[in-house]
Amino acid sequence: MESESAKLPSRWARIAEARGLDLPEERLERISCILDDLEAKTRAALDRDLSLVEPMFSFRPTTSAATGEGDE
Repeated sequence: MESESAKLPSRWARIAEARGLDLPEERLERISCILDDLEAKTRAALDRDLSLVEPMFSFRPTTSAATGEGDE
């Protein structure tokens, strides 16, 4: 007897269906582990707190650049 979770479409199948993609369930099953890994690695990169990262340099316009003087 199949478990209840086996009868439910996979998360990626639901996403594909919601986006109108015509991907067979078998194909989604084959690539779901790759999609899970990709999502986890992307999420980790996006979740980083970039406020703790020091910029390499800062841009401060010079007086002449800010006022437009000296461009002649």
